[in-house]
Amino acid sequence: MAQPIKPWGAACAQVVSTSASQMSSPEEARHFMETKLQAWETLVADVAQAGNTQLLLFPEFPLTASPRAETIGEWIAKACIALDGPEMEVYQRWASRYKLYIGANAYVTLKKFPKRFFNTSFLIDPSGKLILVAHRIHTNLAVSPQDMLDEFLDKEGPDALFPVARTPLGNLSMVTSTDLVWPEVTRAHILRGAEVILHPSSELPASATPFSYVRRTRAIENMCYVVSCSAAGYGGSAPLTGYGGETAANTGTPPAPSRIFNLDGEIIAEAPQGENTKCRGLVDVETVRTKRSASRGLNFLATLRSETFRDVYGKKVSFFPPNTYKQATSEQFRAENVKKVEQSLEHMRKIGVIPNS
Repeated sequence: MAQPIKPWGAACAQVVSTSASQMSSPEEARHFMETKLQAWETLVADVAQAGNTQLLLFPEFPLTASPRAETIGEWIAKACIALDGPEMEVYQRWASRYKLYIGANAYVTLKKFPKRFFNTSFLIDPSGKLILVAHRIHTNLAVSPQDMLDEFLDKEGPDALFPVARTPLGNLSMVTSTDLVWPEVTRAHILRGAEVILHPSSELPASATPFSYVRRTRAIENMCYVVSCSAAGYGGSAPLTGYGGETAANTGTPPAPSRIFNLDGEIIAEAPQGENTKCRGLVDVETVRTKRSASRGLNFLATLRSETFRDVYGKKVSFFPPNTYKQATSEQFRAENVKKVEQSLEHMRKIGVIPNS
């Protein structure tokens, strides 16, 4: 019989996400990324010295924010990292030096998929080994596995869509940013055994309230912990793409704070405004396992009638078309995404999900 897992500490590195789009060259952008990483080591060291903190999570793309007008090639040269590149080596060195699990996110290139980039979350264990790589599914600013689903499954296999890392801390998964809004993404990880969802995020001020509800709901319905690390703000002259220039400075509202939720949806830790690692809380995986194993009471997993939904999740709900990726500039890529959304809307009208206009 396996030894019980003692409650362990998780912390969020709520740091500022700075736009690489304001950088004049790839060299300037790379130097800036290196400088940011050097500065953040003090946060990592502080967490390691706090005691009983075994895992540190960073927010979504804190080194670069999102592309603005760059082509795919320009963004790859300026802002994307490789899983075996120098930026990753820094995270791995931190994990090994401070004996922490470190979760983070970046725009990533993969050798198997040239001239493409992914929004990718990754987890490194205390030996410095990369143990989990999870690509964001719902994204308009990078390639999703859905956009080349057949090729992705052929090269990476089905386990790469919703990976779970089985560790001494329990079964850990990563769900990036607004992927948390689609309940299917988290549930897919849960049905593969995940007990703790690590959520690197970068929601802007307008999302603070609705995302608080989403995070709480995912924890309750999946009987899991959700460790959600948000950006502290958005530095530089170029805000994240697609939000009308919204920043904490011009709305008077801070971004959604980093929070940790237990499986009852209770907030057990929350960060104050600004760059810090003060969102720290205990994760009790044994409580997750006990409640998921209960034959009485509200066991949302054990009582799931999955067969009932077979027809609903058949071809009828094939909205956003798969396998449509084309190598192009990011402007064309976004335009193609709009066309695919229009195709999805048309299909929704045909089957009665939304009325015909």
